Amino acid sequence: MTTCKVHDTWKSPSIKINFLPLLYIARWRKYVSKDAIKFNTLAKSVEFDESAKVFRVRCHDLKTDVALDPVEFDSVLCCSGHFSCPQLPSHDGAEHFEGRILHSRDYRRVCEVGGAWNLSQAELANSSVYCRNAGEFRGLRVVVVGASFSAEDISCQLGRAVGGARKVFVSHRRPTPIGHNWPPGIVEERPELKSFSAAGVEFVDGTREEAIDAVVLATGYVHHYPFMQV
Repeated sequence: MTTCKVHDTWKSPSIKINFLPLLYIARWRKYVSKDAIKFNTLAKSVEFDESAKVFRVRCHDLKTDVALDPVEFDSVLCCSGHFSCPQLPSHDGAEHFEGRILHSRDYRRVCEVGGAWNLSQAELANSSVYCRNAGEFRGLRVVVVGASFSAEDISCQLGRAVGGARKVFVSHRRPTPIGHNWPPGIVEERPELKSFSAAGVEFVDGTREEAIDAVVLATGYVHHYPFMQV
């Protein structure tokens, strides 16, 4: 098997664009039997039979909407990741905030397969075609909470995209600056978020920012595998 090298030729975010793993699977698929991989199938439960020493997997066919007969396996690899159940921190006053609060999972960075191949590096870095959700925050003052890849990517997209946010504050609890090359004059770092008011936020050092329109929580995910009954 070979890696999906096309990603390395792009000026892209820290995390691979969602359709690239699908392209990787599609390329790999031609080297195996047609019946060896089944797509459009939802795993409903995975149970281990102690007496038979096998895993019994129950699935649901998403195309036909039919429950499939259980299948036995010697081994099961759970490679579904954990980016589905968001970790939502609790902040005083959040219930009174009149703006929008969302998790980074809901900030959809969707890239059109057909158009993306033809974009130049400059277009990939700055185009609102690539940063589709930046237009949703056009002219707004946004706080992004977090200090890892999602926070960096979203903050840069909001700050660099044509018609993006007016101001972005990256709030985190690191003792030192993140040190990212932020879009100048638009993105600024702030300490950890402490609380909300109706129209603003307060940070742990006592400073405040008013007239905040939205807060994006790039705060990670919890591990949640309800189908794994082992």
